[in-house]
Amino acid sequence: GGELASFCYDISTYYIAAYYKLNHSAVPVHDPATIYYLLHPEKFKSRDVRVDVETHGKITRGQSVADWTGQTKGKINCKVLLEVDAKAFHKFFVSTIAVKDQIHATRPSKRPRLVKEDSDLPPVGSCKGPHTCCNPPVKPGQGVVRVGVGVIIVQEGRPGHVLVSRRKGSHGAGKVQLPGGHLEMYESWEDCAIREVEEETAIKLKKVVFAAVTDDPMPEEEKHYITVFMIGSCTADQVPQTLQALGFMRHFKKNPRILNQEPQTMEPEKCDGWFWAPWGQVFHIPALDLRNLSVLKRKF
Repeated sequence: GGELASFCYDISTYYIAAYYKLNHSAVPVHDPATIYYLLHPEKFKSRDVRVDVETHGKITRGQSVADWTGQTKGKINCKVLLEVDAKAFHKFFVSTIAVKDQIHATRPSKRPRLVKEDSDLPPVGSCKGPHTCCNPPVKPGQGVVRVGVGVIIVQEGRPGHVLVSRRKGSHGAGKVQLPGGHLEMYESWEDCAIREVEEETAIKLKKVVFAAVTDDPMPEEEKHYITVFMIGSCTADQVPQTLQALGFMRHFKKNPRILNQEPQTMEPEKCDGWFWAPWGQVFHIPALDLRNLSVLKRKF
């Protein structure tokens, strides 16, 4: 590498060695991550909470204390960053150094090397703290397969259309998605679908039925999902023609007293808003965030 890359290598060697000697198995990158957030906040997941600095404790003096559950009743005063797209950050960090060194490639370096390139680091520590401390990478075979629930929502007056949105944030930004989320412990597929739809769109589904299930391994993202697709109607005044055509009419009862429900963007930090897309075109959206679409195509 160039002058800047060599400098980063030298100071990082001392930095990493210090953490390893403290028995940590990973090293935080505070300052570069802060600058990266200022440039690309969409690559982070965050939460607004109350944060105070401990000034009286003998052991914890100077520590930042976040009130995650609102026990102090204090006014929210801080945005706490929880996650970052690590691959995107690494690519940005390395490419920035490379560009800087390329600009000054013809300039002779006068800075002496502080560390020999073959210098040995101390052994990697074996951190005994919680996963939020060093967060060791998951080894093959040790990961957890998660269950996601996607909901196909239809509405009377919009024949052949389903409700979708475009994602924001670090994971899958820009991709089109159905309403849905993770299945919680002891939760049924139906309850999960109804809960997620109301949390994301404010639509209160009375009934959902099973549509399909897909196996979605994502080795490039080090994730593996089983995705359960449910289908429901945000129309309560009559049985939608779309459900009738798909053979689900027997699952829904007519109720002339309730009108159609329109979606609201309840989580604007996660999506750009909800819109109705033709079902036949959903499978041709380049940025669609669904795997194994053949299962849904064959079923509907």
